[in-house]
Amino acid sequence: MAEFRFRLLSPEGEIFSGEIEYLSCFTPEGSLGVLAGHYPLVAKLVPGETLYVRGSDGEHWFVLSGGFLNVKRDETVVISDVALESTKEEVKELASRLSSIRNRLEIGEKPSADREELELKRRIKETLSSMKTGK
Repeated sequence: MAEFRFRLLSPEGEIFSGEIEYLSCFTPEGSLGVLAGHYPLVAKLVPGETLYVRGSDGEHWFVLSGGFLNVKRDETVVISDVALESTKEEVKELASRLSSIRNRLEIGEKPSADREELELKRRIKETLSSMKTGK
């Protein structure tokens, strides 16, 4: 399968940069898959799981807090406030919880949902920090 350059960025810096075969992430319209040669686009990303496939390394799963996708002819970039790599199962569970909180915010459950979203983001950042330091 043909590869393309992919970068995953967060406020903490570059999380990943390299050649991949496939990227899947979520927009407000649903799941979006990107392969080499994809038509250029810019899209808003919603909280959810993101997957990229790298030939020799296989699947890599992340949960994103939302963000933006920019597909260009020579590279694809994802920018997100929070990007946590984990197992497929953990990523799906975290993404589901974050999506549920976002949905509740949209229908007006502000006070509790705001606190839960902040707490979940805090826990994701703590997990990322502990993964970086090896604690």
